[in-house]
Amino acid sequence: MHKRVAAMAAGLAIVGAVFVSGCGSDSKDAAAKSTASAANLSTESVCGLLTAADIKDALGVEPGYSIYQSNTCEWKAHEGDNESILSLSVQPGGIDIFNDLKPRIADASAPTAGIGTDSFISKGERWLYFVVGKDVYTVVVSAKIDPTKLDQASIALGKAAAQRVA
Repeated sequence: MHKRVAAMAAGLAIVGAVFVSGCGSDSKDAAAKSTASAANLSTESVCGLLTAADIKDALGVEPGYSIYQSNTCEWKAHEGDNESILSLSVQPGGIDIFNDLKPRIADASAPTAGIGTDSFISKGERWLYFVVGKDVYTVVVSAKIDPTKLDQASIALGKAAAQRVA
């Protein structure tokens, strides 16, 4: 049990560091970072790696709002929603952390071939981690979808994002 908790804590380090580094931004800063468009979807940084169609196809929910902060894009069904439906984060140069985490938290029964140069879905929370170059990307689906389709949705989104990484 202690090993599983430690592995989950280490896994959270990648995404947690990204989210915590964004704390302290005021709402004006956050709003400025969100590119206004007809659907109010940002295309800044990692936000530009997934389209509304990618998200709707994978989750069955059309995103109406997204925001980019501190290497993370967060999509919501509607502006003002408290809950996200999806987030995509990048940890530049995070390859060493990825290589440390994979043997400890990867679910070997979840095939993820073809996403970046390496990838895995974590046990427990079912996050998808993938590598392009030395950067690590994390797909976190938080939309309320059929749990049996969670891995499939994460993989579809990861493949779409990995194909667009420059």
